[in-house]
Amino acid sequence: MKLTTTTRSLYAACAWLILVSLPLPGAEPLGFTVPPLQSPSSNERHPGKFIWGDLFAEYPLQLGKFYSQVFGWNLRRFGTDKTAYWLLSNDDQPVAGIVRHSLKEKKPGSLQARWVGYISVEDVEEAAERVVEEGGKLLLPPREVPDRGSLAIATDSEGTIIGFMHSDSGDPPDRLAAVGEWVWVQLFSADPAKAVSFYQDVFELEGEPDTRTESEDDFLLVSGGHSRASLVPFQRNSRRGGWLGFVRVTDVEETIQAATDIGGRVIMDPETVEETGRMAVIADPYGGVVGLFQFSE
Repeated sequence: MKLTTTTRSLYAACAWLILVSLPLPGAEPLGFTVPPLQSPSSNERHPGKFIWGDLFAEYPLQLGKFYSQVFGWNLRRFGTDKTAYWLLSNDDQPVAGIVRHSLKEKKPGSLQARWVGYISVEDVEEAAERVVEEGGKLLLPPREVPDRGSLAIATDSEGTIIGFMHSDSGDPPDRLAAVGEWVWVQLFSADPAKAVSFYQDVFELEGEPDTRTESEDDFLLVSGGHSRASLVPFQRNSRRGGWLGFVRVTDVEETIQAATDIGGRVIMDPETVEETGRMAVIADPYGGVVGLFQFSE
């Protein structure tokens, strides 16, 4: 498929995301357990696959209700109000969490919520060491989360935030995402070749040219015979790149209407991806950005 027009629109939309990105401070250890990624547990491991997303936000309950109404996700709280972790599930399958996070210094127009995706790794400690060796920085050193597994959060060699995790219950299976699940992730990079090298060396992902587009700087990140993410360039202009996750929806326009009715904003209007489907980008009421994708019938 050709992504020329759609990709240009996506660049413009994500310039908004990039401009308001912020450093992510370390989180305090949880004083409670959260459900495993997989129940029942399995031995499936898919290193390089994005298996989880956490939303860091100052007002987790309000945003939990927002995403519940927009995507039909179920919301459940663990812990107390000040240290609570909010779990979002698609039917009975956990898909994301919300962590309370307050900015120490608030600036007009600053991002009050941010999504962080996690890549599956075999060993979090080893991956953390490779992050530093390849020019990244650890924001949240490796930690154990009871029943969930081990995880860490870092920046890559360009300063883009990325999480990585080893799930104690196994990874979600490789299959076509259902409606309400994460279906794709895309990285915007000022130096695609540099970014590809980092993710290959740290997360054992293979970088391949994305032949669906006309740009020589577009890549796919691949592992286990599956495309895990796409990587596209943007003009730096003092901005920092970022990851953008897409949720599969039944109807893009209806999802946008549901979001804007309760305080969300449209960042990229719906556009058709040739021979594939339709996509758009929205922001929640506190600035967290998420993509929407609808497959063609």
